[in-house]
Amino acid sequence: MTGRTNRHGELIPHRVLDLPWEGAEALRTTLGIVEDNEVPLDAELCAGLDRRLRQLFDDGDRSTPRPFELSIHEADTLVAGLQFTEAMSVHLDFFDMVQDTCRFVADQLRSLWSDDEWAAYHAPS
Repeated sequence: MTGRTNRHGELIPHRVLDLPWEGAEALRTTLGIVEDNEVPLDAELCAGLDRRLRQLFDDGDRSTPRPFELSIHEADTLVAGLQFTEAMSVHLDFFDMVQDTCRFVADQLRSLWSDDEWAAYHAPS
């Protein structure tokens, strides 16, 4: 995985989260929604994320969370997908549930990096 740098040229480190099977499936669903709707996100990155999430539980044991390494760029892409999912669900009867879930997951992903690291990531090159 390639990394992004902060304003000092230092690599913004990847993070490892313990991901339960349900979390992996929820992120895969988000990536599927992004792909199905041709959202202008990095298709190769999304496909790679989906493949890694799918392979995480290939052994069939869904009871134990697995370590999953994520770059800030990948997390940002997932957050964008969650935001798209939320926006596209506004007409659904259960929109409040979708909104709460998307925002919770996005906040969890964002919390893996500090505000300074996010600011450095979003700063112009």
